[in-house]
Amino acid sequence: MRRRFYCDYCDKSFIDDVKARKRHLESNQHIKLKKYLLRIFNSDRKRIIYTAGIKSLTILKEELLKTPCKRFLYNHNCPFEGICKQTHYSPEQLCELRQQGSYSI
Repeated sequence: MRRRFYCDYCDKSFIDDVKARKRHLESNQHIKLKKYLLRIFNSDRKRIIYTAGIKSLTILKEELLKTPCKRFLYNHNCPFEGICKQTHYSPEQLCELRQQGSYSI
């Protein structure tokens, strides 16, 4: 029994030999489906990067208004961690957030 080749783009399988695979990969249907699916994938990827940049900018704006938490700076532990009114971000982390926001917008 011969092996079968499955094309993810076209959702088809066929006997795997060099001629059949080459014929399929050069077919118009395969090329069109591949371009279409890659265009969808890339647009979704850009949308995710853009929203991540917006989120990092809003976090940055909120954290810049807060003063550094002394408990967290000295002990790396704060009993109010989730609801603390002060920031637990280091200056390096804030700089990283600033860069993430500037790359995506």
